[in-house]
Amino acid sequence: MELCEQCNDLAGMPSTALPHSGLVASGVGAFGAPRGQMEKAYDQWKCSVCGNRMYQGTEHDDPPLEWRTGEKPADWKAISGES
Repeated sequence: MELCEQCNDLAGMPSTALPHSGLVASGVGAFGAPRGQMEKAYDQWKCSVCGNRMYQGTEHDDPPLEWRTGEKPADWKAISGES
């Protein structure tokens, strides 16, 4: 999927950079035991301009503290009902 100019500019920026106006929050990624210590790895965003998915990483993501692009998680449909 081809990135719009705004997503392309945001990719690789520090995660403290604000999302662009076309990004819509769509979830979070976390790991850890549900009743134990959960750690948030990233916030998930979907671009309403190009359809791309962007991930706003925390210190627990790879790469840490950075905006990145990527595919939807394999289990996305089971979690959110989105196709």
